[in-house]
Amino acid sequence: MLRISYFFYNLTQNYDICPPNKMNKNVAQHKIQYTKFPVKINKSLYLLLVFQFITIFSLKAQLNISVYINKARQEIMDNKNQKAIERLNTVIKVKPNLYDAYFYRGIAKFGMGDYIGAIKDFSETIKINPFLPVAYQYRGISKDALHNYNSSLNDLDIAINMDINNSQLYMARGLTKIHTQNFSAAIEDFDKSIKLQPKNEDCYIYRAVAKAGLKNYESAIKDCNMAIGLNQFKTRAFVRRGLIFYEQKQYKKAIKNYNLALKINPKDAYAYYVRALAKYKLDDLNGTLADYSKVIELNKYNALAYYNRAMLFSQSGSLNKAVADLKQVSQINPEHILTHYNRGQIQTELNNYHEAIADFSKAIEIYPEFGEAYYMRAMAKRKIGDIRSAKTDYDIATKKLNTQNTDSSNIAINTIKYRRLIELEANFNNNFIGDDKIYSVFSGIDPLPDFFVSLNQNKKAYNKTNYMGINDIINEIPKPLTPNIAMFDTISDNNLLIATVDSIWGNLKKNEIYWFLIGTIELRNKNFNLSLNAFSKAINENNDFALAYYNRAYCNLKMIDFINSIDQEIQITVAGQKKPFVAKTEMTNDYTKILEDYNKALGLKPDYAIIYYNRANLKVRAKSYTSALYDYNRAIQLEPEFAEAFYNKALIHIHLKEFKLACSALSKAGELGLKQAYVVIKRYCGK
Repeated sequence: MLRISYFFYNLTQNYDICPPNKMNKNVAQHKIQYTKFPVKINKSLYLLLVFQFITIFSLKAQLNISVYINKARQEIMDNKNQKAIERLNTVIKVKPNLYDAYFYRGIAKFGMGDYIGAIKDFSETIKINPFLPVAYQYRGISKDALHNYNSSLNDLDIAINMDINNSQLYMARGLTKIHTQNFSAAIEDFDKSIKLQPKNEDCYIYRAVAKAGLKNYESAIKDCNMAIGLNQFKTRAFVRRGLIFYEQKQYKKAIKNYNLALKINPKDAYAYYVRALAKYKLDDLNGTLADYSKVIELNKYNALAYYNRAMLFSQSGSLNKAVADLKQVSQINPEHILTHYNRGQIQTELNNYHEAIADFSKAIEIYPEFGEAYYMRAMAKRKIGDIRSAKTDYDIATKKLNTQNTDSSNIAINTIKYRRLIELEANFNNNFIGDDKIYSVFSGIDPLPDFFVSLNQNKKAYNKTNYMGINDIINEIPKPLTPNIAMFDTISDNNLLIATVDSIWGNLKKNEIYWFLIGTIELRNKNFNLSLNAFSKAINENNDFALAYYNRAYCNLKMIDFINSIDQEIQITVAGQKKPFVAKTEMTNDYTKILEDYNKALGLKPDYAIIYYNRANLKVRAKSYTSALYDYNRAIQLEPEFAEAFYNKALIHIHLKEFKLACSALSKAGELGLKQAYVVIKRYCGK
């Protein structure tokens, strides 16, 4: 067996090793904490060569198993992690005790940012084979990514005890020690790693971070120089050297290093970001704005760049542009307190007092002790004549600010303290600022829609036992028609389908199956009234026809959605002329009949997972989240591979701020092949 130290250690996404910035209760005391040395560690460091080290399959494994695992390994190396997971799922079903499959699936999940799922798979690997150092190593790295530093160190200690000459293990443990601010101990580990592998340029960069943490800048620069000497195309070495110069207020030298990094990689968003900070220190405002704009061009979801650009616009008097950028930040991260507070300030300057009040109210909702927000809301309320409410806010502000030892005789706020730029941010590549989470379940991430019974011609039915819920009627549908379960409609010739149904029945009595098929076709045509009428006739023919109730409920819901989507054009008179005015139709949605139909269907078919799933989605609309969770869980209990139910259940847990449960469910959804689950995982579950 080859030595484990050559294990493949490479993923393409950035892996932060610095502690996340926190915006804690000090915000009300004019203190915002920033991480001074954010380290962008490319996960490509975490896949070294080695798929060779492990015996890929046991002697009992058949040839097809080895082929599957080898293909999965190659897919991981090609960054096709989702395909690898799907392939390894198949292996695990056939060989549930094959530790290799769990291990590589854990690696693939790690590459997707699914650290919770990765830890589960590495733990399963260790359960089957407790003598595999690399499994402890990767479990430790995954725990580190979730800030479980003590547990991470325990795993890495075990790995090192098993393989004391593995340089990668010392480097990994050194990174975790940096996270815990134990810089001296980290340097000791990096020293050992470099002694074992003296040409590992990454280890020199990390040791430079630890040395800079101890203010040993000269030695840190030397380590960066060593890394560059080993690899002159190492952009992170130039960026790191620039950051060390920045920390010493040598901004021109910092910019020179960032320029060298960008010459190597013109699409390095982080290099533009930190160069913008240095340019700002040199009063190069145009250059700063240009660099922030470049960051946004490269990553339109980078909240930090929008936020800092907004602060620059605010300082230069471009208030509307500042508001526009802060709107982008609030969409990416609705819970970032300074976004709402600063936008409220700017809206006040623009005399948009109602908008300002809304922003200050949101800031107070996020952080009820924010005395300054009460004060500013009081000022805005005075401007619109709401004197009584303004007085209430002013009194609350005075009390809270006095509690914070603020001089109430000079209560006016120095807004510069809140409008300053955020400098070095560990979570640069994430879609949120600091340690705030994006709590809104419906902020750009929607639940997956309902399923319904559809109809195809000459097509094989997509069916998974009870999950698909059409077993009972497959034999009832005459050929060449085929029932199917769909989430999104497929293109079909509906007129041909109707003609086919009519030709099959001819002069025969039109029974419940006929009316069910007609209802299904009219539903696809969005002829909702005709569809509802047909489903009702099917139910009249057979009072126990569960899927007729199910599709009728779905049709009723689609009709409500359609009505809500209609814009009404109203003629209004302006200066003697009639002009069109578009107004959204407002209505109160009544889901009573829909819920009754789902309940009836479940009474008839309590083992149909799709009915629970659709009813759960309906309950989400009605904001009955606890009850919705029950239905999603019941659907999963009936169909353990119901990926969509895991996904929607996770979004409810996010809405309820139950992130551990959410991330576990998202991990399972991703494992089952739902790609969008990994998008949400990266947004909520990683660093």
